Amino acid sequence: MVEISNKQLEANRNNAKLGGVKTEAGKQKTKYNAVKHNILTNLLSEKEAKEANSIKIRLQQQFEPANIMEEMLVERIAIWSVRLQRAVIAEAEQMRKIDNPRIVEEIDHLPVQSFLEINVINEGYTPKIKSEDVELLAGTFFRYESSIERSIYKALHELQRLQAERNGLPVSMPLALDVEVGDK
Repeated sequence: MVEISNKQLEANRNNAKLGGVKTEAGKQKTKYNAVKHNILTNLLSEKEAKEANSIKIRLQQQFEPANIMEEMLVERIAIWSVRLQRAVIAEAEQMRKIDNPRIVEEIDHLPVQSFLEINVINEGYTPKIKSEDVELLAGTFFRYESSIERSIYKALHELQRLQAERNGLPVSMPLALDVEVGDK
């Protein structure tokens, strides 16, 4: 992190009290400061994008990316973290539905004509995510989660390798080995 002088620190505090950029030219120049890349946020809902941005800010504080490649890796880790959470939520919703199914009893009023009345005993839990939406992932929950986790760790390992190289540290073999096993 860059050290700043007391004079600069005081100037920054005074500028902050003024409420930011005032001129139209200044506003045009700074309007995208909060969003540097966000190339992948179109994969997320508005709520998820806000969560990803929050994670990205924390990751930027932790890793202090110094170039565009490091910034892109930080962004990917943030996006994939939110997507991983999405997969976990979808799986939990389905498990909640399985644990709390709709229970009905059939009452046969007219045995000859088989006129059945259905009495709902327990409405059960209705997932927020529709089962048909989840069916696309149902058979692949674990593969989906594993794929995202592998992506996160690959990006994290590459970020750590780049930062070690940039800081003149020896770049060693990763402690975790990324292995992909697939059908051939």
